[in-house]
Amino acid sequence: MAATTNGHSNGNGTSDGGELAHFVNPLTTLEEDAREFARSRRELLNAAADAGLHPQALCEVVKLRLQTRRQAEKREQYREKLDEYLAALGVHADPPAQPERRQRVARA
Repeated sequence: MAATTNGHSNGNGTSDGGELAHFVNPLTTLEEDAREFARSRRELLNAAADAGLHPQALCEVVKLRLQTRRQAEKREQYREKLDEYLAALGVHADPPAQPERRQRVARA
């Protein structure tokens, strides 16, 4: 079987050049971008090390920071869905009570 002109498989598990290019070209660009990103990241971490910072610790800080953001987004989505469900049932949730914060008294 020969390759089709409509960009679909020809039955042998192969495709025509147009379909291949549709995937290969963007993948090539993404690979080049990934390499450039990795190079830039290495340069930045090397500069941080030259400035006396610990690159591995910096990477962990970034990881935790992103994790905290994702967790906050999930909590917000959960809260929105919970409010939606309660409203559908005609229940109006009171906002959670905020614990009072004790102010530290400066000791002289």
